[in-house]
Amino acid sequence: MRNFTLGSGAQGVFALAFFYALSVGLLIQWVLLPVLMPGLDAGHGLLKGGDWVRFHQEAVLLAERIHHGGWAVWELRPQGNAPIGTAAAFYALTGVSKPWVLMPLNAGLFAVGAGCLYSIFACIASSRLAFIATLPYLMFPSAAMIYGQMHKDAWSIAGSLLVNLVWVRFAVSGKLSWRSLLNQVAFVLVGVWLVWVVRPYLVKVLFAASALVVLMFVVRAIFRLGGLREGHTVRWWLGIVLCLMSIVFFAKLQSGVNVLEVATPEVATPEVATPGVEGIGLVGRLAESVMAQSNNFVSGVVGARHGFATLYLHAGSNIDTGVQFDSFADMLRYVPRALQIGLFAPFPEMWGGAGVSPGADRMRLLAGFEMALAYLLLPGIVLVFMRREHSGTSAIILSQALVPIILLALVVCNVGTLYRMRYCYWQILIGLGVIGWGIGFQRWNARGRKTP
Repeated sequence: MRNFTLGSGAQGVFALAFFYALSVGLLIQWVLLPVLMPGLDAGHGLLKGGDWVRFHQEAVLLAERIHHGGWAVWELRPQGNAPIGTAAAFYALTGVSKPWVLMPLNAGLFAVGAGCLYSIFACIASSRLAFIATLPYLMFPSAAMIYGQMHKDAWSIAGSLLVNLVWVRFAVSGKLSWRSLLNQVAFVLVGVWLVWVVRPYLVKVLFAASALVVLMFVVRAIFRLGGLREGHTVRWWLGIVLCLMSIVFFAKLQSGVNVLEVATPEVATPEVATPGVEGIGLVGRLAESVMAQSNNFVSGVVGARHGFATLYLHAGSNIDTGVQFDSFADMLRYVPRALQIGLFAPFPEMWGGAGVSPGADRMRLLAGFEMALAYLLLPGIVLVFMRREHSGTSAIILSQALVPIILLALVVCNVGTLYRMRYCYWQILIGLGVIGWGIGFQRWNARGRKTP
């Protein structure tokens, strides 16, 4: 297996994405908001109504404390918000307390995501088609909010796609050298840390998707399905175990803060009766454990969903806020609806009209434009699986997008927030759709040339 590095194509995509994001981000903060749309400018090129306004204000105060008390007063995540600590460090180091000094970092994180996404697609398509499939991630207008403001999503997107890329590389790899093993574990550690430092709860989403991928590896190895290469060494499996355990470590690591920043009450979930499990040995204890874990999972989802509903109580893009889960069965019954929301929301009836937050009407129009393109591109995913080549790898890529989208839609009942948090997973699906349509066009074009 090749060492786990980004190839020249991915490096080119990284450079393009970096300079594009840097240019657009500076244009937003220097011209678009303060000059062309002053009514939406909260000052310093920040859009009114966003968390980034508070992040900037608190970062300025922390930078002032650093100047007076030294770096001993600095912390990375004041109140659980890494953008505050990061901005304060930049402000203190540069002496410039303006959000634009963070733009190289934001653009770099966004570009890491672009390079990873290209590399993922390049494992199942030509370099040209992989590049085209990466363009929606780069060009969709909503991406400008991710890198153009002080946002957590730039961190979590880069981290998530790093982890996704590692699993795809495992899927297409043969034998694994020790150097490659260490490289992959290092990439996972960096990726999971980037997610954990801003959204610790998303690490559990990453774990769920990763656990499914590992299960797929095991099934393919047992039944030799999907073109899994023979000759996988102990190092290959050791790398998989170490990567998964790295995610487990961060998933177990407590953040020490309430990530929703709202009072999330304890939600009582009904006890599931397990009569007769006492005294029946291992099977009974296993049943008890499964029931307890399912109850804990439901309780966690219900509490988090209540937190998001409370946090965005008066938001204009709330959806299904009245839906709650009393059991694991209730949650399973809601999964089709969660998938519908996760893939296709905001729905057409939400594309127009006035919003609640500043600039929401314009954002709805832009979201409508993006969703219209998504509705056209997503069906192309079917064409990806109409060829035998790379079908196993494509299934792994698909699972890494669908699982997080479903889990997020189970918890997040505000479409605007879901739209941002699902961005990288959604772009994986859109990219697969682009690849599918590209493959279909290539086949149609080839048949046309053969026709006399």
